[in-house]
Amino acid sequence: MSEQIVIKNQSTFTLIGIALIASVAGFFFGSCSKETDDQQTIEYLMESVPEVHTEIKEVKVQDETLVNAIKELSDENTQLLDLVRRLKDKPAEVRYVVQTETIIETVGTQKFDELPDNYQHATKEGLVLAEFDHIKNEGEQKDQFTFTTYDLTIKNSVVIGKDSATSLLQVASAKEPDKFYEIPITDLTVINTEEEHKKLEANVGISLTGGLSAKPEFMASVFASFIHPVKNLDVLGVRLSGNTTNFVFGVDAVGYNIGAHIPVFTDLWIHGGAGVDLFGKPVGLISLGTKF
Repeated sequence: MSEQIVIKNQSTFTLIGIALIASVAGFFFGSCSKETDDQQTIEYLMESVPEVHTEIKEVKVQDETLVNAIKELSDENTQLLDLVRRLKDKPAEVRYVVQTETIIETVGTQKFDELPDNYQHATKEGLVLAEFDHIKNEGEQKDQFTFTTYDLTIKNSVVIGKDSATSLLQVASAKEPDKFYEIPITDLTVINTEEEHKKLEANVGISLTGGLSAKPEFMASVFASFIHPVKNLDVLGVRLSGNTTNFVFGVDAVGYNIGAHIPVFTDLWIHGGAGVDLFGKPVGLISLGTKF
């Protein structure tokens, strides 16, 4: 009877292990498939949609620390530290700092020998900022003069790639609220403050580990991983697992951060590997945990 229970438990743990491995594979290949589909859709749109904008500003993305970015782009009028302070996330999680500077050039000073009936203060692009009207009345009623300043709607679009970024500045006047004028951008700065991915780095974490052997069991474990070929992927790490009756020294063959696909738990790693317990018996290891 006890042998049947052990075999049944071993089968259960094996199925759990297979299910976890299948889940990791599903997350990984599903993510790759979605990225491929998205890339094909973008390429199709770029081929089918004509170019419509003429004032797109393109710059190279700079790599810099957040501290240096704040020092470089802040001045007496702009304190970027206030922007960082307002973030709900931790400052260490800031990825990009973007600053746009634009001079909106007007048509300048206009001189008239006589007061015009109508005059519009506009930019070089034709965007009306303000308007003057001279309303002439007949008889004894005095002429009227109106001065109107229009509200402006400003739209700044920024697209950030790995090495470069583009920006488009559009402004609409309440005079023509549905017509957006493209305004040339004087200066655009995009700084990437995210640390470069390190392929060789020691990471330490804790996990709940399932030991797959003739006598399956759950254990608490600590692990260290050193090789990270790409983001969210570990290969060849070491693990020490144990409970009140056994200890296992093991090697993690591969690990994947399934938290990258989960909104709340962004650091949730699943590792698979094998090890040897106190009695010299081989043990398969499936672990779910997080890094410090």
